[in-house]
Amino acid sequence: MKKIAVVGGGATGHTVATELAARGYEARLCDNENYAQVLNRTAAIDQMKNATLQKVLRELIAMAGDKLVYFPAAQRLHHAERSGLLHHTTTMLKGARQMLQVYPWLDADLLCAGVIAHDLSKIREMQSDDAGNVNDYTVEGLLLGHLVRGVTQVREAARRAGIPDEDEYVLLLEHMVISHHGEAEFGSPRPPMFPEAEMLHWLDVLDARMNEMNGIVRRTPAGAFSEKIWSLDRRLYRADYDALEQDGTNAEPETE
Repeated sequence: MKKIAVVGGGATGHTVATELAARGYEARLCDNENYAQVLNRTAAIDQMKNATLQKVLRELIAMAGDKLVYFPAAQRLHHAERSGLLHHTTTMLKGARQMLQVYPWLDADLLCAGVIAHDLSKIREMQSDDAGNVNDYTVEGLLLGHLVRGVTQVREAARRAGIPDEDEYVLLLEHMVISHHGEAEFGSPRPPMFPEAEMLHWLDVLDARMNEMNGIVRRTPAGAFSEKIWSLDRRLYRADYDALEQDGTNAEPETE
């Protein structure tokens, strides 16, 4: 049985598909809206100048297979929906590109590689149908979790790509995966120990919270508070922006 790999379209996608086919993969090109997000992800890889990170990420994407198209990012809370993992990652990539304009001294390839790789092992952590519904965690998901499994997958991808074990970029990427939850209380045995890892952590936190808050606020009537959200340990308020506009509270200041 052939392993399945989802790759981007266009000339680059066909080239990558040919390379993967030579290694025993059945490559599927992007052909619908969800695959367009995969294309965004593969385009980010194609634009990298770091050959080591390119090779590792292409292997990781290939190892994820067609589950990458529909897998959620969580059983509940943030991005718990069909294609939620893609949504979460592509939004973080957009954020990473913006932050790189503010902090241009960061290693852009390393930061984007961390974004792409950080949650890919959720595909092995949870059991999901193709509608994005998670019914349970896998045995390895419960015993190891996606941080530990993510590190082993980065190492496996590097070996498949023929990259030496001592390559420091592989080690840096492994650290970003295992540290992206920030602290031991939330599952990371090491805190982020270099700037790109720190940035990855906060991009992850920000996107997860904004997605969760957006869903809660949309369900809350204007001018009211939500119920207490256990994951955030607080209630959220939905301001009545339309009313503020009407009474002039939020009006643009007049200029002479």
